[in-house]
Amino acid sequence: MVTNKGEGIRRLIDEHQLQAVIYFGDAVSDTDAFPVLPTVRAEGHCMTLSVGLLHPDSPARPIKSADVVLDGPMCAKAVIEYLVEIGLDSLTHNRVLPYILPGPRLRRRLR
Repeated sequence: MVTNKGEGIRRLIDEHQLQAVIYFGDAVSDTDAFPVLPTVRAEGHCMTLSVGLLHPDSPARPIKSADVVLDGPMCAKAVIEYLVEIGLDSLTHNRVLPYILPGPRLRRRLR
């Protein structure tokens, strides 16, 4: 039985042999998922990106553990549109995630 979002995302990646995962989160419960993704990425099985979304009620702890922090849902929408535009093949072929949305809206780049 899955007891938290970290275990859940790991299970989904493993069971479905996913090549890439982007996880958007803005809640305390995302604290469990954000740390799992860099581990999966380091293992080389799956490209991952964790995205923390800021809003007035954002908890600081999960946001700090995300790879990237965005200023709310509209920025998340822009990231998704950008990824659709460049295509997943671009990401999986290079095995690296590009810098996305450079500028003041992007709080932190990938480590």
